[in-house]
Amino acid sequence: MDLTQLGKLNKGEDEDDQVEPITDLSMLGKLGLQGAEQHMGSGKIAPINLSLDEASAKAKKCITETEGWTEVPSKSEAQLWQKSYGKAKDGSEIFIAKSTVTINANAKTVFNIFWDVNALKKWDISTVGDAQVVENGNPQLVYIQHKVLSAASAKRDVVILRAHRQEGNNTFVYGTSTVSPKVPEQSKSMYTRATLVFMGFLIETTGGNSCKVTFVNCFDFAGFVHIKFINQEVLRVSQRLVKIKQM
Repeated sequence: MDLTQLGKLNKGEDEDDQVEPITDLSMLGKLGLQGAEQHMGSGKIAPINLSLDEASAKAKKCITETEGWTEVPSKSEAQLWQKSYGKAKDGSEIFIAKSTVTINANAKTVFNIFWDVNALKKWDISTVGDAQVVENGNPQLVYIQHKVLSAASAKRDVVILRAHRQEGNNTFVYGTSTVSPKVPEQSKSMYTRATLVFMGFLIETTGGNSCKVTFVNCFDFAGFVHIKFINQEVLRVSQRLVKIKQM
């Protein structure tokens, strides 16, 4: 496929995959999420252009640390927390979401589901349009198109460099956004190039056919968006784990 033509794709969306938007901002505090008055951060601009090693270190730290997280009711069996990563260039806050769940499957099966780009649309409700491996291997270069946020904004796409490694009986997948001439940015009227600041997916074996999975995700929409979309992205981290468990 000619990646320079990706911006011309305009595939439909599955209504069953839509996350119900949070329109009553007074309810955000009850869900442990952020209101519009909390959307604007303070302090230094957060670093978003990370190397793969830096992304790995940040993701692993978030997985293991317990301080500074706010629990978010996820309305599912997966536990969910969030914390601030810092301020984006436009002044909006970037959040880290962390979720964990026990899956009744062996670690290899869970890894294969998560790593398989062809399975992505089955468990990542943000993905629409194209999702493909640009360069295979370990690390691997992946291109993903995300759903439109609203009628007034462009869809997001993201280019991710990701890798995996064994840590004893556990498997750790990690990744971050990157720039590649093989995947040029499309017209901003069609797609805005978002940033996956870092991602980590730790699979810990707990038995012969059981494992604990922890997923951390830090995503920058690359431009100011309504707070409900940022909150939805936090909630989707736990929803992705639940969908993986159901596969």
